[in-house]
Amino acid sequence: MDGSFFWFVYFSGIIICITVFILYKTNHIDKFLWYFYWIGFALGLCWEVPLSIADDYAPYPPVTYLAPAPFPLPFSTIAIMISASLWDGGLFLLGLLFIKIFCSAPHFDGFKGKELGVLVIYGQVSELVVELISTSSDGWEFNVYWCYCSDVVKYNKIHTKILIFVVQICSTDFL
Repeated sequence: MDGSFFWFVYFSGIIICITVFILYKTNHIDKFLWYFYWIGFALGLCWEVPLSIADDYAPYPPVTYLAPAPFPLPFSTIAIMISASLWDGGLFLLGLLFIKIFCSAPHFDGFKGKELGVLVIYGQVSELVVELISTSSDGWEFNVYWCYCSDVVKYNKIHTKILIFVVQICSTDFL
């Protein structure tokens, strides 16, 4: 409980980003994958930003960190949002690698149920692995609220509206 989990997330997120940058600059990955890394980063922000803000400022935080953050607020919040999203970009690229391994070419030229299936299965497995790592390394745990008090209902309505808004933005055709 010394905060090593935070340092691991911070530095490994930076290392993942630097590694992808070097792979791009040395032509080991193309511009398509470079953009997909940043799309994965942006999708990660869609999750990390509301979760981190809710964790710091909501009356019923969704997670409890099991070690103190090494930086004061809001610096620790910003650092975890960015570094965890850098991780998410790398995890997204890994999912694309699995599509290239398990699905026949050409890839990503239209909707294919098999590609979606690979991403869904990979997403579930990677989420399970992330949660197991966080729990076993004293990173964080999700809070469960078993009451139906009016504050929780009001908070959930606001959170649901924010989530719907974020999903609508992320699913538009501008990407």
